[in-house]
Amino acid sequence: MLEQGENRILASITGSREPLEWYLTVGALKQMLERLPDCTPVFYERLEDEYFKRLGWKTVAIRSPDPICGDMQCVPAFTAYVGTDEDGHKVLALTAHY
Repeated sequence: MLEQGENRILASITGSREPLEWYLTVGALKQMLERLPDCTPVFYERLEDEYFKRLGWKTVAIRSPDPICGDMQCVPAFTAYVGTDEDGHKVLALTAHY
């Protein structure tokens, strides 16, 4: 609970979006990244459209400065973990499951 209060205050000071308790935060991601070399690939799990309809998931409109990506409808990242690929190599995986 104390951490959520701190997150709320920091979001207010920095003008950032206030994280909800199930969001992946930059702090949690930084802690994970500290243990990985820069060459570690990053993967994300593709979300199927049925999750949005059936479970009522909401998206957030994000403006991207990248002209290739453009503006996107995004879902909050739930967690990140270090996994291994089929060859046993370390990878960073991001998920958006609730």
